[in-house]
Parts: sequence; C-alpha cells; structure tokens
Amino acid sequence: MDHADYAAAVAELRRRLLAYAATVWSQVELDDAGLERLIELMAPTVLAAQLQVGNLTSVYFAEVAGVQAIPAGGAITTARGVAPEVVYARPVITARTALARGKPVQQALAAGGRRLQNIAGTDLQMAKVRQSQRSLEHSGRQYFRRVPTGAENCAMCLIAATQRYKTKRLMPIHPGCDCNIAPLSPRESVSQVIDQNMLEATHTQVKAFTDLQDRGGRAPDYRKLLVTHEHGEVGPVIGWAGQQFTSKSDL
Repeated sequence: MDHADYAAAVAELRRRLLAYAATVWSQVELDDAGLERLIELMAPTVLAAQLQVGNLTSVYFAEVAGVQAIPAGGAITTARGVAPEVVYARPVITARTALARGKPVQQALAAGGRRLQNIAGTDLQMAKVRQSQRSLEHSGRQYFRRVPTGAENCAMCLIAATQRYKTKRLMPIHPGCDCNIAPLSPRESVSQVIDQNMLEATHTQVKAFTDLQDRGGRAPDYRKLLVTHEHGEVGPVIGWAGQQFTSKSDL
C-alpha cells in the first residue's frame, strides 16, 4: 500500500463516517430518548471506524518500513479518557442549550449537527494519529512529517507540514483536521524545515489571514504564529498564537 492508496482509503472512511453522522442527526429528537438513540447509533459506529483507520494506518507504516503490522486496539480508541456515552450526548446538549438561549429550532439543530461532525471527525483523527505514533515507534523511525490531504488544508496545516516531527511526540491536530502522517528517512530528517518551497508557497494565505507585513521587506517567520496547546481530551492541538483552547475544566 503506497501513500496515495492509504490516503484515499482513509479519506473514503472519513467521508462515509461523517455522512452517516449527518444522516443520523437529520433524524434526531432532542428529548432523552433521542439522546440515547444518538449514542446508541454513533458510539459503536465511530469505534468501528477508529479501529478500521488504525488497521489501515498500521498496514501502511508496516509496508513502508518493512516490518510486521501491529493491530489497532484500545490505546487508540480510549484516548479521550471520557466514556463515549458522555461524548456523544454533547451534540444534543449543545442543541438544547441553544434553544434555552432563545435560538430558533433550526439554528439549534445546526449547532448540534456541527458539534457531532466535529466530535466524530476528531475521534477518527485521534485514532489515526495515535496508531501512526505506535507504528512509527515499532518501525524504529525517529521522525515523521505532516501530509495535508487537500480536503481541509489551511495555511496553518501547510506551514506545519514543512516541519519535521519527532516520533515520541503526537502530531498536533485541530478541529476539522484530516492531515495524514508519513515517516521520514534518515536523509530526509536532517533539517527541521523539510520543505522550504511549501513554506514559501503559504506566504499569500498566511498574509491574507494575519494581514502581517514586514516593514523591512523581509518575509516574516510565519512559523512563530503557530502554537501547540494540550487539549483536555484530544491531546496536542495546533492553532494560531492567541487562540483560545479548551481544557478539561471547560468540557
């Protein structure tokens, strides 16, 4: 399995999971029975998708490194440290809260639907990132790179993709993140900036986002705009400097 085949399989899995979540939410009721039904439908489906993406990731890294694949397991599905019954009740709670604050029904439902999409997508990405780390450690690779997929790319992802990451540290993600991971060979991992051309290519996007200009005529070091915070459940989360992050006390 080369990276293109792996990326296509993961993208299709993500597409199907989020489409299923949208269908489930379109039929949701906001009473207690509806909340229980949402949990009943989503929790096992997401778990199955997490294991599937984990096994796809394991096979990909094993073939790249020429080692035995290691099966996905609970380490990649329980990373939140919060029961799925709690996590997948949150979209209904979000919608109820919006209604309590006087929002129209459609706006409240839309808010809950967005939260369900974010939770399901994040759970899938967390599983992929954690299995990637397990497989990288198993293969003996010390460094990896972030690989934007083209589906959810932003300047933040593109800048981060120019840098090497150490295997012992989880790749930080963000809401909607669908970046993949690829191992770096010893030759590729000599420099911290592994793709200077990509870094330069993000200049226009970052300038549009930040409106930053260097009065001396030099290109600003946009990497300094990126920070990583520890999310209470998700783990390392990448964002722009000054952005607020969620901790366990906020969840």
